[in-house]
Amino acid sequence: MSTLRYLIPLLILFVFFYNSDVKAACPSGADGQTVNILSGDNCTSRISNPGSSVTVAGNLTVNSGDGAIYYNFNSNTVNITGTVTNTNTGTSHGIHDVTGSTGFTQTVTISGNGSVNGTAADYYNQGSTVNLTNNQSDLTFKGLVPSSYKILIEGTTDFGKTTFVSPTGTLTFDIATASSISSTGTYSAVLDDIPSSNISSTRTGTFGSYNWTLQLASGFSDRWDLVISDPPPTLSSSTPADNATSVSESANIVLNFSESVDVESGNITIKKTSDDSTVETIDVTSAQVTGTGTSQITVNPSVTLDSSTEYYVLIDATAFDDSSSNSYAGISSTTALSFTVVDMQDPTTNKDIVGSIDSQSNISKNYAQQSINVVSGRLKYLRENVSNSNLSSKNIQLDFFGNTMLNSLSEAIQVANKSSKVPTDKEWSSWSEGLIVLSKTGDNGNASSFEVDTQSVAVGFDKKLNEKDSIGYAIQFAQSDSEIGSSGSSIDSENLNISFYRSNPLDNDNFIEGLIGFGLLENDLVRKSGSNTLTGSRNGAQVFGSINFGKKIDKGDLSLTPVARLDLAYTELSAYSETGTDALSYSKQTIESGLASIGLEANDIIKFNNSSLKPFGSVEYSLDFSNSSDAKMNYTSDTSTTYTYKQGINSNHFISSEIGFEYMTSDNLNIIASYMRNQGNESQHSDQVKLQVNYRSKKETDYAMTLGGSGDLSTGFDISKNLNGFDLNFNANQSLNESSNRAAEVSLSRKF
Repeated sequence: MSTLRYLIPLLILFVFFYNSDVKAACPSGADGQTVNILSGDNCTSRISNPGSSVTVAGNLTVNSGDGAIYYNFNSNTVNITGTVTNTNTGTSHGIHDVTGSTGFTQTVTISGNGSVNGTAADYYNQGSTVNLTNNQSDLTFKGLVPSSYKILIEGTTDFGKTTFVSPTGTLTFDIATASSISSTGTYSAVLDDIPSSNISSTRTGTFGSYNWTLQLASGFSDRWDLVISDPPPTLSSSTPADNATSVSESANIVLNFSESVDVESGNITIKKTSDDSTVETIDVTSAQVTGTGTSQITVNPSVTLDSSTEYYVLIDATAFDDSSSNSYAGISSTTALSFTVVDMQDPTTNKDIVGSIDSQSNISKNYAQQSINVVSGRLKYLRENVSNSNLSSKNIQLDFFGNTMLNSLSEAIQVANKSSKVPTDKEWSSWSEGLIVLSKTGDNGNASSFEVDTQSVAVGFDKKLNEKDSIGYAIQFAQSDSEIGSSGSSIDSENLNISFYRSNPLDNDNFIEGLIGFGLLENDLVRKSGSNTLTGSRNGAQVFGSINFGKKIDKGDLSLTPVARLDLAYTELSAYSETGTDALSYSKQTIESGLASIGLEANDIIKFNNSSLKPFGSVEYSLDFSNSSDAKMNYTSDTSTTYTYKQGINSNHFISSEIGFEYMTSDNLNIIASYMRNQGNESQHSDQVKLQVNYRSKKETDYAMTLGGSGDLSTGFDISKNLNGFDLNFNANQSLNESSNRAAEVSLSRKF
């Protein structure tokens, strides 16, 4: 109740004041007042030397021999939306300024339904600087003209008109920003009885999207009309811009206008700056000019411009009009739109391009050589285990992170190995090999360095033809990622091949081994050139083979095997073209590689009571006698110029060595470890490490631990057991690279 006691009186006061007719007081006639006559007010006392502000929204009607608003000092701001009237029949005025000094500024706005009326003149200025904004259609202004006169247009028939009496001084004309103009047209007699000598020479301008012109009315020398017109279209920008450099020789010319334009008639001409010769004349109505009805016109020259050459563009004044039939002025100057075409670089001097070519060759050779090495390793295994009845083997278990195909094939190999039976002379043995190889080739001054990371898996099957002779075949899949230079260029490649091999022992512990293979390649290429990215795809096919001669020399438990091997490969890469700016087109390329090697393999057996240790090693010298390969290319925009890069050999001489051991126990524990280094005479090398642990318990449980790879290592741990015909398997993998990927898997399967 106490709260209501205070709220009720407040509510009564609010209602009282809300419904009260509160009005400002009319001027008293005294000087220095701030006057605000509200709408509905009717005042009869003149405003004399007001303060700095006068607002008249109601009616001010006085009978004074001077002015309804009168000042002889001070600067004032006067806003009139009502009426100011002096009814005195003498020489009276609505507003009378007698300051006599331009040091005072009167800013007067007459808008809406406002009007100023006097019997002699509506506004009489005897000295002040006046800034007048006028919407009154019949204002008369006497004396020193406004230094700034802005017409206020509030409709097609609602706009200011002023008639001058005895004008002196100079008037500057403009359109008030509060104006509303929605179409072109003429506002007649906006100024009258004022000669051109009293109007500033600046009589044109813009308002919004329109142009305006203050011009003499027809047949008059002192009456002025305001003409509103659409501006003609102008060229806002272009691509290439004026004075642009490094412009592609096949670039389009894009013209961006200030408004939508239509194609009319005429030509666009491209000329050489050096001799003003015409390169091409393009009719604007042809299919080479597109974009009519929009603000962007695209010109597609049919000629390829010359590199390192400056050109300029001319456009006829009849070529383009806007919707009001205003014509674009065109370009007639030789310097208004000129540009210089880029100097096309010889691609064989671009280190990333050369590095990409070298990398493609390196990948092709590596696929063939690694396939040969894998099969040669199997042949070596068959040779060293000629008396072994179970030749099935799983050399290494690998987790190929992120590669579904490789992982699936690896899993299939593991199942096959687990289910392999002890073969007879007419049965096939299965084997598998997984490999990760990282090869690096340094910057040689002509080509960027590149690094090739290859992951591969092989599965093979072989059988004995007799006690010592074996034949077989292998299917290998490989994927490589190549990083070229430091700008982001790369190659992603895949290879699938099949090879057939045979081991044939000779008399006196001599032997001969050989293989032949066929493969397919797919390359996805990315080349970074500055801010441009160029892409392309290239396929290939290859055939490869190897023949290996050797002799096994046994000195007790020590075995020495001198070998000589010849490896050959032929690869054909298809022609392809890049997609992107300044793209290159490559011709078909053939790569012929040959490698002759001699070496010595050695192994020994150290026997213990329940185990044995078999250290082994090898050293091999290889001579690369591959033929040089020519890579031919041209810019897609210029098929007349062909560039040739003659590809040499990164390294002619190689030394490879391997050292390792195999440890075997009577309770089925088997450990194999090895390290291999392949070093070229140039900045080219590869490293490989392997570690394998296998254990079969008396309960027929297999344990396996592996470590392998080159550059990036990975480890694996595997447990498998057969339970009543079911294979139970646990597998864990850990990558030792920066990403530290890890995985674990439990599976139960049965083979039917």
